[in-house]
Amino acid sequence: MGTLSTYSISGRVSAAGDKPIAGVTVSVTGGSSAVTDAAGEYTLSDLLPGAYTLMASKSGYSFAPTSMEVNLPPAASGQDFVGRPLVYLPLVAGNHRPVGCQAGSSSLAKAPGFARLLFSH
Repeated sequence: MGTLSTYSISGRVSAAGDKPIAGVTVSVTGGSSAVTDAAGEYTLSDLLPGAYTLMASKSGYSFAPTSMEVNLPPAASGQDFVGRPLVYLPLVAGNHRPVGCQAGSSSLAKAPGFARLLFSH
């Protein structure tokens, strides 16, 4: 009886200026995951042929793209993500408008003691 061929997906996760981000969990549908090393690189190994959705996650970051589709075979390298740190600012009780923001220029996601600023252009 023959053996099933398996494949891998690999890439890099970096921030602005091509700075690597370590500790990012990169996962695919079906439960396999890998964590980026100090160089921001990851490899998901021993994947069976098929279509996979790839996602990156780390607390305090957002990633682009939010997900990507990968079809195996062949092995897929260069599946890269770019991370951007989320900025959380402490709120003063009763103050829901950051200093220097004009009305309508941002929205605040309420969380106990913190706000996530989503700026519009």
